[in-house]
Amino acid sequence: NERIKNMSDTIAVKDKSRVSGRVCIVVDDVITTGATMRACMDALVNAGALATRGTAIAHGEKMW
Repeated sequence: NERIKNMSDTIAVKDKSRVSGRVCIVVDDVITTGATMRACMDALVNAGALATRGTAIAHGEKMW
């Protein structure tokens, strides 16, 4: 929860016209808490993205 709170409002889209109305894919190298991925996806949605999807090469914790 602390990591998610720290990432809140730290990422922004510079040119909203590039994402507005589009489906955006966020690619990360490693997901540990998911906070960075969530912050990126939230920023895209706030900039007008129609939808977001996220993927990563690896994760740092056992998820299942």
